[in-house]
Amino acid sequence: ERFLFDSPPVVTIYNTGKSKAFKLVHHHISHKNEITQIVLPDHGKNCFTLATGANFVVSVWLFEKEKLMINYEIKLMHGQINKMAVHPKDHTKLTVCGHNYLRLFDIHQNEKYMKEVPGFVPRKTEKENNFVDITWVPNSSILLVVSQQNTLLIFDHFELRHEIPINFSIRDSKRESDMALRATPGEEERMKENEYDLGDIQFDDSELQGNKAGGYDVSPRESSISQVATCLSAHRKGFVIGFTGGLIGIYEFENGSAYVPTHLGNFKVADNVERVHNLAISSDDITLGLVARCSSRSLSKLRAEFVTQSVGSPRYLAEYLQYYLLNIIQIDNTKMSSPFVPIFPKGIPWGGISDLAVCKSKPLIGLVGNDKTIRLLSYNQHEFAGQLSYTTQDLPICLSIHPFGVQIAVGFASGFRVYYVLEDDLKLAWETTPKTCHSVAYSNGGHYIAAGNGIAISVYNPSTFENIFNITGHTGIIRCLRWVNNDRLLLSACGNGFIFGWKTSWWDPSTLEDKIVSHSTKNVKINAIAYDEDLGLVVASSSDQKLKVLSDHGAEIDVEMQIPDCQYTALCLSRQLEVLFVGTSLGTVRVYLWPMVYPPNGNL
Repeated sequence: ERFLFDSPPVVTIYNTGKSKAFKLVHHHISHKNEITQIVLPDHGKNCFTLATGANFVVSVWLFEKEKLMINYEIKLMHGQINKMAVHPKDHTKLTVCGHNYLRLFDIHQNEKYMKEVPGFVPRKTEKENNFVDITWVPNSSILLVVSQQNTLLIFDHFELRHEIPINFSIRDSKRESDMALRATPGEEERMKENEYDLGDIQFDDSELQGNKAGGYDVSPRESSISQVATCLSAHRKGFVIGFTGGLIGIYEFENGSAYVPTHLGNFKVADNVERVHNLAISSDDITLGLVARCSSRSLSKLRAEFVTQSVGSPRYLAEYLQYYLLNIIQIDNTKMSSPFVPIFPKGIPWGGISDLAVCKSKPLIGLVGNDKTIRLLSYNQHEFAGQLSYTTQDLPICLSIHPFGVQIAVGFASGFRVYYVLEDDLKLAWETTPKTCHSVAYSNGGHYIAAGNGIAISVYNPSTFENIFNITGHTGIIRCLRWVNNDRLLLSACGNGFIFGWKTSWWDPSTLEDKIVSHSTKNVKINAIAYDEDLGLVVASSSDQKLKVLSDHGAEIDVEMQIPDCQYTALCLSRQLEVLFVGTSLGTVRVYLWPMVYPPNGNL
């Protein structure tokens, strides 16, 4: 992490058992450098960090004392240092790999220096390869190194035993899968329909027919491919290599020999994955986790759309990082189904989340945030599963989901838009460009949309998008809108501290501007409102760090609670659970029993 732009990077090590943290402040490196790797060996007292950027620096720390022991700069003519690995048992042995660079170092901690061990790898091999990742096989003396030239080096006791070109032959894959790289009859047409770009992978007829089966010899090259290795991870029985194009290759050591890897299969993570960035295998050798770079469109479509607009600025390309999990043990039992389980299938929101909405009749949650993406997540009793992501050019501020899940309304600084919800996409249905829209809400029956229009409220028919009502009376930007009491009441709150409840009538729209709730607090902003229909109580939180419970249509303050440590930014009242959920500016959720007070009739 870095606290200021020109401050030195800091590595924080947390001791979960003792609730203690150690801060390693890298004053010795340039502020232009970034920490790209941290190695914390098991049962050791040292922490190794790799800094890249202006130069390449390996640092060895005695982290419990927050003390820098060794600072070693690696000088390269060109290219960069990619990864380093520490021997799991002998922490004085450090290997570093990069562009035309693969070296072994001895760590002399008492003398506070590290020294290169000559003759670790032949110079010819080193100069012909850009080594991208390096790892140790657990509980062994085997070191694996992979290069961008798809070459795998196998070391035993720091001696090079094998230099193997990685073959990406489809016909030698042990299993067939719809998500694997292998092309089956009709598969190429299906991929083209889905706008999936096969890239430069070349198939010959024998590969498409799958004539050969069984074992795999990684030595001879049998197919021409342009996908290159990007990362590597090992477990006790084998290893996994990640590639560009969203591919991974899974290998096992034959008969326990690390010198003879057997290929289990090649797998395509997902159609929109462009590159596997990182791999990690759990200590029990069961779960493979990977981070991949994804795009919201296919590669071919992205390339076609990367054009310059008339104003001269490049078009926005939606890319994000995605996490996936794979059960390695069940790899042979996942035939004809994808072995990957995405944690967040459509990417995780980065930056702040501006608003969240829940559909009343379907298990659907909507999110908008600072990444300019609208996300709809489906859920059930046990888990969440991403449904779709839709990227906009403008920053969304708020959203509401139609009670039947057929539409969503999204507010922007330039107005608001209504989208139809399709199976895997959103389609723009209608948009208007009034003033800033900070709040939007569908009625509970789905027959109205209320949207903030600066200091006014506009109500539309979601079927015809006709402007039915325009309500005035607020003096500040509309911040909250809520339909309550079977849509007979529209609650609104603004940035100037006013809360109004507008009486509605389906048969007489002219009665909409009859206010039956009115409350004002000067010089504060209303953050959120909730309404108890049975008790006729309004709950409001404000920027002066107060929570109020209002009765008698807002005229009486039954409860006024001062919150000393934060603001309450969101309210959700559950009559079924008899609780009030409160979201805070600290990023926490607090729960209060409800009701807090006796209503005027004396009955709880």
